[in-house]
Amino acid sequence: MEMKGSSKLTRPRPDEVGKTQNSKVRKLVKKIQATGGILQCVKGFTLIELLVSVAILAIVAGVGVTVFLSVTQSYTKAGIINNLRYEGSRVMEDLSRVIRSGTNLEASASTLTVTIDRESLEFNQNGSCETAVFQLDGVIGYNDRIRKSLSNCDETAVGAGVITDDDLVTGVNVRNLVFTVTDGGTVRPDRVDISLTLEEGLFAPNRQEYTAEVVLTNSVSTRRY
Repeated sequence: MEMKGSSKLTRPRPDEVGKTQNSKVRKLVKKIQATGGILQCVKGFTLIELLVSVAILAIVAGVGVTVFLSVTQSYTKAGIINNLRYEGSRVMEDLSRVIRSGTNLEASASTLTVTIDRESLEFNQNGSCETAVFQLDGVIGYNDRIRKSLSNCDETAVGAGVITDDDLVTGVNVRNLVFTVTDGGTVRPDRVDISLTLEEGLFAPNRQEYTAEVVLTNSVSTRRY
């Protein structure tokens, strides 16, 4: 009895299988040749290439270290200058406040004597002191500093003493202090021109980034005469 609707399976011939495999091999060989060969795809570094790479890395590292040190030194120097300016501004503020409260000014080189108005706020706050003296105080082995003295006081003087930071490392050294008074007589207030030069403390590290100098000037007049 014959079955309908069924298909007869056929096995490929050996010669056809061989042709197919040979074709795949030829394609693989062509791909290898097109890419330069298997041995040429994986390449190592020559000694010259390694030396050039090391030299480039050394140059980049040297430049990086130089830039880092430069930035660090600039940051340190900026901090020193800012500290000097802060100390100078603080001293100038104290001087200006007392001078404006004065009725008479007398100067001699690095010394300023202020006669304080008894009706001023400064007189009431400093212990009722009638005279304030600012002078450059220099001691061998220490920073030169500015000392404020109060006299003719009814009570305990408030605010007298050294008014600059005299720490030998982190403080300031007063390199120069000059007072120039213009006497206004009886028609105008007295005026004083102040020149103040500050530098780093005497025992600050002896390196360039720790070396700085700041010059401040100011002109202040008394409110009464």
